[in-house]
Amino acid sequence: MTSSPWAKGGARRLHSSLSKVAACLCLSTIGVAVPNVAVAQTECAESPDECGRVAFDAGVKAYQEGDYPTALQHFREAFKYKPHPAVGLNLGLAESKNGMLLEAIARFDEVIAHPDASDNLRKAAQREKDTVEGNLAVLMLDVSSGGNVSATVDGSPMLGDPPTVRLNPGVHHMRVTEGDEVLLDRKVNLDLGERLRVAVQRSSEVKVVIPPKPKPPKPKPRSGVDPVWLYASAGVTVALGAATLWSGLDTRSAYNEYERDLPTLPQDEINRRVDEGNGKETRTNVLLGVTTLAAAGTAVLGIWFVDWEGAPESEPGNVALTPGGVLVRGRW
Repeated sequence: MTSSPWAKGGARRLHSSLSKVAACLCLSTIGVAVPNVAVAQTECAESPDECGRVAFDAGVKAYQEGDYPTALQHFREAFKYKPHPAVGLNLGLAESKNGMLLEAIARFDEVIAHPDASDNLRKAAQREKDTVEGNLAVLMLDVSSGGNVSATVDGSPMLGDPPTVRLNPGVHHMRVTEGDEVLLDRKVNLDLGERLRVAVQRSSEVKVVIPPKPKPPKPKPRSGVDPVWLYASAGVTVALGAATLWSGLDTRSAYNEYERDLPTLPQDEINRRVDEGNGKETRTNVLLGVTTLAAAGTAVLGIWFVDWEGAPESEPGNVALTPGGVLVRGRW
């Protein structure tokens, strides 16, 4: 059997940016269930506060440099010396970056429930929890044949109707049985945010059911003129208006010069300037008329002929401003 995604959901990334929240770390304790992962811990030769501060700063530095395994190790060490909710939040972030999504969700829940957590810490933990939950892999068993069909993943039973389990991305061992007969016993590799549906169609047959990918809706056909023609018409109208304004100012300037120089002008110069002024005045009137017609045409086009509803909506950009990650700094 070849495993394939059932549907892709949630964000395809855990975090894309870093934002900083100022927090005051105090001496408080909280019981935290640290995942059973072998991590080398250094002996503390100085005070626990000093060792915790050094480990915390090292974790922040490693996280910002993208070295998430090292950041996880340092934040675990810092949390061992001081299990403060601010340290727990950073530990949860490092766990999520290392694919330990379920552990990170449990860590954020502890921060939210901690009595010493500030409102900012609780809000940050809730925000991160919501993001991580959307990236969990989901494995579902669709039982449609009846019978005593059951399944386990990594040795734990799949529960619910239909049996469903949320998992960290990675390789998991799935076993499906019907009574004493093993229908499926294999490893399943799940990606970040992947939904995999395994369907039992009849006895001794197990296959993956992949719903067809929905086709994008066809664009609505236009019943009128594309708005781009309105924009072009408006641009032409503005250009004509500017030309009309320039022509009017030029005509006015020529007339003022004619009035000023008239007492000293010979008759042939007077005739020349009068002819020239009449030409400029005619040019201005023509431009004014054309501009008026263009403006009226643009208005008519926009009101009666442009198809606004048929215009394709712009797709959302791939980039958005979100608080994708939080690193809490403080003093010990």
